[in-house]
Amino acid sequence: MNDKAPVSVVIPCYRCTGTIERAIASVAAQTLRPVEVILVDDASGDGTRKLLQKLSQRYEPGWIKLVFLAQNVGAASARNAGWDLATQTYVAFLDADDAWHPEKIEVQTAYMEAHPDVALSGHGYRRLNPD
Repeated sequence: MNDKAPVSVVIPCYRCTGTIERAIASVAAQTLRPVEVILVDDASGDGTRKLLQKLSQRYEPGWIKLVFLAQNVGAASARNAGWDLATQTYVAFLDADDAWHPEKIEVQTAYMEAHPDVALSGHGYRRLNPD
């Protein structure tokens, strides 16, 4: 699908080298892709920064924006740092160790567009066996 959803995805990362690739892949696989993904490295101090830079090169230029915090501030503040840079109508948060159903953005954006009086929406989740 060529259309893009007016969504900024914010993913806070702290020492997430083992899981971030799957999280980003689940965003890239959306049936309605968000306009941008903002990855916020919360001063991991390991190989996270280098991996995020490498992963950002796998996708079209400008789709992934990188933020490198100078000191560890925790997930909530890292999310806020990403939110401050978001350019789209909607902001969606994804944890670095999570993945989305392929239709998440399409379904949730359609709901928000159909209900302009709603300021915030969420959804259920399932914990899957790693096997």
